[in-house]
Amino acid sequence: MITLGRIRGIPVRAERGWFVVFAVVTSSLAVVYFPRAVPAAPTLAHWAWGVGAAMLLFVSLLAHELAHALAARSYGIRVESITLHLLGGVSQMVDEPPTPHAELLIAAVGPLTSFALAGAAVGARVIAPGQDWTRALLGYVGVANVVIGTFNLLPGFPLDGGRILRALLWEWRGSFGWATRMASATGRICGLTLAGLGVANALGGEIVGGLWLVMLGIFVHQSAHAAGTLGEIRERLAPLQVGQIMSAPPSAPAALDSQSVGPHDSAWLAFTRLSATSADAMRVVEDGRVVGAVDRDGLKRSLAQGGRVARPSDHATRDAWGFTSGR
Repeated sequence: MITLGRIRGIPVRAERGWFVVFAVVTSSLAVVYFPRAVPAAPTLAHWAWGVGAAMLLFVSLLAHELAHALAARSYGIRVESITLHLLGGVSQMVDEPPTPHAELLIAAVGPLTSFALAGAAVGARVIAPGQDWTRALLGYVGVANVVIGTFNLLPGFPLDGGRILRALLWEWRGSFGWATRMASATGRICGLTLAGLGVANALGGEIVGGLWLVMLGIFVHQSAHAAGTLGEIRERLAPLQVGQIMSAPPSAPAALDSQSVGPHDSAWLAFTRLSATSADAMRVVEDGRVVGAVDRDGLKRSLAQGGRVARPSDHATRDAWGFTSGR
């Protein structure tokens, strides 16, 4: 994971696979798209425009995720980071929205931002000077943002459309847990459907497009499954405070991860932060001093107890570790 910088105090990171995608997108634009759109231009210009268009694509993805993050902050939700990955981006939020209305707005603002960017690109294309490369560049940005917005509206949790579905189900039944399970199931179905369409397209001769759909389908299916599992974990850990499950700090402080949580933070926050590290335990700090430690075994015991306070004598009946948080 590489940190690219910060926006409004939010770390912006990129997985290594993102750079591979950036190179592939740039190459396809420079070798296929711009030579067709502006055939008379030299090869060097095609590559320069390809790099520029790829940068604008990922700026668009970042704007989409930043809209989610800022909307979440307006509801007091902590945003750990924005991460660009192989198939898009994710705003990693520690807390869930407090109400269905908040969930709906936070989910909807991302696609709305993408459609607004598409409209701006199309409008600029209409009034732009007559250079073919300018019109081609703006046209690409406009279409790309329409695709980003439309894809994210699919009812495949944890995509934005799936979160909108969860908000509506949550409002209808009044149960966040049930709505999460239903949205997760819908997401898995959506992922399988996309993968099936991809296989059909590949068999029909559209090999590249078909394989891309298969990848997207697998991504949506796996993300929906992981999000559903995380939803269950969050439901069990969020009501607990770290102080209820922490143990005494070990005699060797070096055994603790350098990150920390407070005794009044939720056990879910400890879970998400510890999941992002290879450490077995994390410091619990209050008033500048280490007052305890929270470890993986203690969190597992709490999960096994269904979210109740787990004592050291309790035995875990389910290993819920191995998942990372994010949205």
